[in-house]
Amino acid sequence: MTKHICIIEDNPTLQLFYVSVIENKFEDIKISTFNNSEEYLEKVLDNNKLKLQQDLLILDYKLENMNGCQLLDYLNRRSILSKLKVIIISGMDLDIVKKDLSYLIHDPDIVLMEKPVAVDALFNCINNLLK
Repeated sequence: MTKHICIIEDNPTLQLFYVSVIENKFEDIKISTFNNSEEYLEKVLDNNKLKLQQDLLILDYKLENMNGCQLLDYLNRRSILSKLKVIIISGMDLDIVKKDLSYLIHDPDIVLMEKPVAVDALFNCINNLLK
């Protein structure tokens, strides 16, 4: 069965890196990319319900206008986050990110990774969440 991964990353080089890792390491995967949270919400939600089924969301923490924490909070308030597995990738101090995400960080379906992300670490994380 085809798995669907959504990637929200505003850096085109990193977006391409994530897509490349996924395409080279996994078979039968559909990938949708978004440059920001607003674009993602516009394409994925309809009346606060998911209109685009996804198995995994890979999310940059530091995005303009609506950062990763704000997006997860938005999805959580609409009871959508519980249906998603998420990898949050951040170049910021992870202690600060953990503090922002303290109410979510113990969820086994939400994983925090630090930039730069190693190919093997990203592969293993994706593989574990898609099982």
